[in-house]
Amino acid sequence: MISKNTRYFAMTALIMLSPVLADNAIYIDQIGSNSEIGINQDGSGNTINGAASSTTKMELNGDSMNFDANIVGDTNAIVGAIIGDNTTVDLGIDGSNNTFNFDVDKDNVYGAANGTFTIDILGSGNVFDLDVGSDDAADGVVLTWDITGDYNTFDYDIDVNSALSTITSVSDYLNLTYNADGYDGHELELDVTGNYNTIDIEQQSTLQKDVLKVDVTGSGTSLSPSTICISQSDSGAATGCP
Repeated sequence: MISKNTRYFAMTALIMLSPVLADNAIYIDQIGSNSEIGINQDGSGNTINGAASSTTKMELNGDSMNFDANIVGDTNAIVGAIIGDNTTVDLGIDGSNNTFNFDVDKDNVYGAANGTFTIDILGSGNVFDLDVGSDDAADGVVLTWDITGDYNTFDYDIDVNSALSTITSVSDYLNLTYNADGYDGHELELDVTGNYNTIDIEQQSTLQKDVLKVDVTGSGTSLSPSTICISQSDSGAATGCP
């Protein structure tokens, strides 16, 4: 557990992880506000989580935290949870077949207000699952996703107010699921270039309008179709994609 000396921890993590090693693991349980955590991990089969188990989430608990991680290599995994407001996450992944499973205040403990998440992915076959907020308990989330590579899968579930999401993808066989709930409106800007993609979008606010800007260039075939499903509702209960 880290309480105050977060910068020292980040430096220690960098020393422990050498590019010539494989199957490294970083275990983090951080409590405290105004923390800064920086991780560089190079290699394959590595993990960042909360205990000696790939299913135990690391926990970053506190307001105004900065989490910066750069992962280079294949078959790596990040499993984590954030509790707190004004969090900044900057994640860069260069590699294939990696797994990212993260939630931000999924159990509605303190809220997840004013979080900023920037995620850059270069590689193929990666799987990402990001859940932000719960029961409309937070406001002002900003997310930017930049995806380059084929056969990537993204599941983005957001339950906050006034969220702005920008997703840019240059890839084939992208599988993207976006689901946004909340009382106040959301805005999604989606720019996708590539073929044989499957995109499902659901936005359902209850008080303000949702905004959706979609620019998709690509094609499919009868055997490998390219599909887009958009479902919006101001009643808070969209019908969903088939």
